[in-house]
Amino acid sequence: MKKAMNRILITIVLAVLLLSVTACHNGKLTSSSNNEPDSLSIAAENQVEMPALARLEPDPNIQSDWKGIFLSFIGACQKKLNQPEEAKKNFEQAYQYYRKYMSEERFKLLDFQTCIVDLYNISMYYASKETLKEEQMWNDRCDSLLS
Repeated sequence: MKKAMNRILITIVLAVLLLSVTACHNGKLTSSSNNEPDSLSIAAENQVEMPALARLEPDPNIQSDWKGIFLSFIGACQKKLNQPEEAKKNFEQAYQYYRKYMSEERFKLLDFQTCIVDLYNISMYYASKETLKEEQMWNDRCDSLLS
């Protein structure tokens, strides 16, 4: 029962994250009528997601790969909200969770493929001339996990 509740919680949180990421526009959430920030921007900036992560992080029943994916989603939204330093911290922590997942007994190749795709997505967040060094670092990390 507890496992089912955790999965439901993760699904809800990931849905909120996905909505937050897709609602971001040029680093800001804006209302469609008058370009004034609406109430969603307040929720996104206070990263509704961070308290949820604080609740999930200490739970040993939640696999490290899920925690990494969650942090990656948070980082993606922070990147879109023009918070690059916070995004960088969450991407780094996501990577550490993926490395940890490889040593867990419940490691599954199919889940690990999701981790690799996520690392690739992180590298794509840095795909520009200004962040070429970071993109290369994430490509190298993806390669090292595959090795």
